[in-house]
Amino acid sequence: MIADEHHLVRHGLRCLLDKEREIHVVHEAADGQDAIESVAWVRPDVVVMDVELPGIDGIEAAGRIRAAYSETRVVMLSKHSDPFLISNALSKGASGFVCLDSSIEELVLAIRTAYRGSIHRSRNHD
Repeated sequence: MIADEHHLVRHGLRCLLDKEREIHVVHEAADGQDAIESVAWVRPDVVVMDVELPGIDGIEAAGRIRAAYSETRVVMLSKHSDPFLISNALSKGASGFVCLDSSIEELVLAIRTAYRGSIHRSRNHD
């Protein structure tokens, strides 16, 4: 599942991820509340979510999703590489953090790593 407020970003991510074997985008959400509610009925394995979402931000939404649906992993996307932001996201339950200037291969690696139950930090910003 993809959660980002920008339709163009969601569409672009969907097009890129749909080219990957074993990755299927099953739903899109435009804000934090929509993401939380959608996980309840879509039950995705992994949510790729922007940190900056309207209403409930991505980090808060990730925490709520992980608290209610521990089997769903969350990979955060952000244009910021602030170590505090990354630490905060991971402490709230995110399984990965990828900076938006990373490659699609980096995002795919993060999704696969999260799916396996491990933690992934963007290589560009350790």
